[in-house]
Amino acid sequence: MQRKKALWLMLFMLLIMVTSYAQQTLRPQTPDQIDIYNFDPLEDDDEDVTPYLEKATDYYQQGKFQQAAQYYLAYLAEEDDDADSWYNLACCYGLLGSPVEAAKYLKISYKKGYKDLDHISKDKDFDQVRTAKTFTMALDSLKVWSENEAGNKGKIGYFPIRQYGSYYLYLPQDYDAKKSYTLLIGMHGLGGVAQNFGGLWQYFKDKNIIYVVPEAPYAFPESKNSAFSWGPFVPMESKAMETSYGWVQSYVTGLAKKLQKKYNVKETWLLGFSQGAYFGYLLTLKNPDVFDGLVACGGGLKSENINNREFKKAKNLEVIISHGKQDRVVQYSESETAYNTLLQKKIPVTFIPFEGEHRVSKTALDAFLERIK
Repeated sequence: MQRKKALWLMLFMLLIMVTSYAQQTLRPQTPDQIDIYNFDPLEDDDEDVTPYLEKATDYYQQGKFQQAAQYYLAYLAEEDDDADSWYNLACCYGLLGSPVEAAKYLKISYKKGYKDLDHISKDKDFDQVRTAKTFTMALDSLKVWSENEAGNKGKIGYFPIRQYGSYYLYLPQDYDAKKSYTLLIGMHGLGGVAQNFGGLWQYFKDKNIIYVVPEAPYAFPESKNSAFSWGPFVPMESKAMETSYGWVQSYVTGLAKKLQKKYNVKETWLLGFSQGAYFGYLLTLKNPDVFDGLVACGGGLKSENINNREFKKAKNLEVIISHGKQDRVVQYSESETAYNTLLQKKIPVTFIPFEGEHRVSKTALDAFLERIK
């Protein structure tokens, strides 16, 4: 009897070992091993995904869409609420000419919160699959879902209130109150989140920099995930937009002044991305007594909102402009125009174009670090 029990125990342990080995053999150990047509990110959550999103973006910008899809799949196996990455994954399959997968992940991206139907309908990434029946059916589904949602929601309005704005503060690991530091204020883009934009701290943490990222005040009304804007969702020429800009100006400049008093700050820069860059131009050019410089990435300058007297007062402001030549969110020409405008106004400006899409470029950060060094 004891021998039978021992035999059964040995067989049971052997079965466990074989199953475990099979699982390890079948499960991709790295994104490079993923079969992009036979991997479901919703069924696997064991990967360390921290570096995957950046690599996925890099591969996408290089036109290596299969590798990009592998890394997006690995990333989304863990971070399955990232609507933008689901959409980018769908774009990869569109560029690979795979309508079934493009349709599948497009529908997931919509359910997760990516609902810009106008952009989807015009996105050239789907040109190869746009006429495929599977894909056209997916687009029809999105339109039906959108119409149903529109019938179930009221009209959004805004009423002024007082509130505290949150921000994330990053101090150097060897912070010393006796030393002087550069204060860098980061303004994320439309639909961004302060904590995510705070991830740029990895580039600054070993420098003499205090990095601060305020949260934009307006939450997206239709997003299921955290997403914020620096302005309310009203027409640009409206009184509410004009008033809210004044409040944002007071918010960011007030925060800068508070931190300048609290810490030993030798100079203050603003890093703005996309919508944050648009606001960054206005904030720094109108407040050269608060800011010494601006790094504007992927945004434009609304020069009609700045008068000649303000341009003259900002003659010592230093500006670094960076923009991806393949940017499909904000036209590359907007930064070219901003650069030429600042040159005409005799404001010190450097333009750093790069091959890529809508993102903060490392070359711009390197130029900023070289400047403050």
